[in-house]
Amino acid sequence: SGSKKAAASGSGGGGADALASRLVTFRKWLTTEANCTVHPSVCIVNGEATDGTKNAPVLLFGPPPSSTTGDAASSSASGSGGTAGGGTGGSGGGSGGGSGSSVAERRCGLIDRDADRALYDRTMGCQIRAAREIKKDETMMVVPRVAMITPDLVAASDAGRAVLACCQPLDRQQQQQRGQPPNFWDVFENTTIREKIYMGKTSSSSGTQLLVKILQERKKAERVLAEAEKRTGMPEGGYTLAANGTIATRAPLLAFLIHQRFYGDMKPPVKSTTVRSFATDIGTKKEPDASDEVLLPSPSGGTPKSFGPYARTLPSYISIPICWKRNELALLAGCIVGTHPLQKVAARTMQLSADLIALIKGGLLHRFPDVFPPGLITWDRWVWAASVLASRSLPASCYLDRSDGCAADHRTSTVEEQFYSPPEVWDELGVMVPLLDMLNHEGDANQVTWQPPLGADAGQSVESIGENPHDAKAIMHKRVKKGCQIYTSYGVMENSHMVGSYGFAQINNPSDEVKIGWGLFDGVGNVPPPAGYDVSLELEGVEGIGDGGVDLDKQYLVYEAAGNEAATNQWWTDDRLALLQKEAMVDNRFVDSLKAGKKMNALAYSDGNYHPLFLTAAVVATMPPEEVKRQAPILLSPEGAQSSIALTKRHQHVLRRYLIFFLSQKLEKLLQNLNNGLKAHFNNVELWTKATDGGLQYNAADSGSGNAIGWQAFFDSYAYATSMEVEKRYYAMGSDSCVLTLYDGSLRALQVSIDGVRIHDKFAKGVLKQLEDFN
Repeated sequence: SGSKKAAASGSGGGGADALASRLVTFRKWLTTEANCTVHPSVCIVNGEATDGTKNAPVLLFGPPPSSTTGDAASSSASGSGGTAGGGTGGSGGGSGGGSGSSVAERRCGLIDRDADRALYDRTMGCQIRAAREIKKDETMMVVPRVAMITPDLVAASDAGRAVLACCQPLDRQQQQQRGQPPNFWDVFENTTIREKIYMGKTSSSSGTQLLVKILQERKKAERVLAEAEKRTGMPEGGYTLAANGTIATRAPLLAFLIHQRFYGDMKPPVKSTTVRSFATDIGTKKEPDASDEVLLPSPSGGTPKSFGPYARTLPSYISIPICWKRNELALLAGCIVGTHPLQKVAARTMQLSADLIALIKGGLLHRFPDVFPPGLITWDRWVWAASVLASRSLPASCYLDRSDGCAADHRTSTVEEQFYSPPEVWDELGVMVPLLDMLNHEGDANQVTWQPPLGADAGQSVESIGENPHDAKAIMHKRVKKGCQIYTSYGVMENSHMVGSYGFAQINNPSDEVKIGWGLFDGVGNVPPPAGYDVSLELEGVEGIGDGGVDLDKQYLVYEAAGNEAATNQWWTDDRLALLQKEAMVDNRFVDSLKAGKKMNALAYSDGNYHPLFLTAAVVATMPPEEVKRQAPILLSPEGAQSSIALTKRHQHVLRRYLIFFLSQKLEKLLQNLNNGLKAHFNNVELWTKATDGGLQYNAADSGSGNAIGWQAFFDSYAYATSMEVEKRYYAMGSDSCVLTLYDGSLRALQVSIDGVRIHDKFAKGVLKQLEDFN
């Protein structure tokens, strides 16, 4: 539906042929209009579709592991091991997702035709490959600054101006106090700050409540949009402008991407001189809007007139959680480790919904038909644009001078180089770099190094330095063989960030971690171990066992005393608390918070390291009483300010056993939670929930302990079903696989931490060495 311009989205049925046409157009636009220089051996490939480069490899794929008719990308992410996906997306006009299905039953952010989605589902997006060998130190591409999508470009665009016009005028008093002319971005609020507001509103919600809230917000946005589309003109009473600071800075960029991707012309202008609706507003204007007061910039000289050819190569779908359907999100809702990621999804969905609804009420759908014809903006396209921005935006440092640490450091030698947008907006939104953002991720095997422009650091002419100081470059730091894929690195990150931003997860990611809470009652002496605790785990290889199996350290052992306030207060004397404050280098408020029964937040890592604050607390908690009496007077005196607790052999034994106890309890609680949460999704699976008998590596055949399955065996059975191997690493691509990999990372962090103290040599090289480094 919609006007001719909104629906005139290209001919043909989509698929490989249509994509190939768009890739050829994009490659031509990249060099002739964006003035980029691309190595002749670099080619874009997506299945049978290529960008026309001679000798470009054609990749033949079979059907995806679990394709689902009408629900594209059911088992794929945005690229093979990364965001890049490049995209099968056409300029197709469908809102995606299928209008006949409930918003709760389908994914959000699905766009384009069925054939486009099917191609994406089969190939998982575009790849950048070498049609011929590319040698080390050769330049992959040269990108002028004007070829990038930047905050300044968005502020200068018709789409940006339309969004601005939906906002109330700036507060004059605040502007006078600032002493600066009104800026486009002054009416918007930092996206992270806006989402934190919604995070606060859902901080006490359960996983199920978060899931319900996400679905409600999706339905709400679609309902408001549908009601607005039924009207042929402005509603009675006109429109209601959005208050300053209620719309996120992300919104103008989302509108820009939608305009460039879906507008009827193949090359919609970034800024047109013939937009009548800016000069003559549709309907009766009740009051001035923000666009009346702001002096808007113009695109920099040399900027492409349109970014449509680039936008039309962006993927049809990006499998990040804000796009997942109900049953995929439910896997996060059922387990405690998934609650925080789900809370982020809820906050982002609530903000996206609020922004779109505010813009609809501000007249975006009716006031600017030359920019946003009827039918151009849909909820799916709004979410699609948000997923594109999350997965493909690059740091502002890609645009800045090589010596700039952040946008505030940027120095200019000419008026043209001056930023219109505030530095904090540049740092927040970053930039989008055509072609570079198609590169998939690989941690070690990547071959591309990005070199930002020299800029003001050049200090010489183009002829003398051999390059334009305003151009950025991608340089090959490794040789790429003919036909091989070219990778970049998105950086070192944990899987929760990978899944949330890119839609994939690295199996056995060494950057994974899990949050653990610790309170004073978690480390108390002179109390028995909890009922049901198997002490055998901490006795393996322990040196404190005498003849006849007598536990020589028994009277010094430390366990938890939850609910036993008397024992906690007796153990945590003033001297022990003072030692904790000194050794942890914290203030009185931190200690008072612990005394009030609150827990501190710490982390367990999967790389063999231990959280410094948690480790320090464990050392103080396990300090034998006589050692507290002996060392406290010295350490708490001015002379002992530079000294630290000296660990006796006995103290080391007790510390080691306490760490095994505490971490194994955390592991078992998490396994129990996962066991309960995963039953409904995996045929009533029964997980082994003990840290004993191998823990995660538990093998029922070896132990003969019933029908339970060890976590590792369960994970191997399900997580690899929708994963792919990239340069000897496996990446989870499907939603279920991604969630299981998230859970696996949390469990591995605890198991690795346990294994690091069970064996004395590891304990000495790990914990004791780390404590020595602290000192």
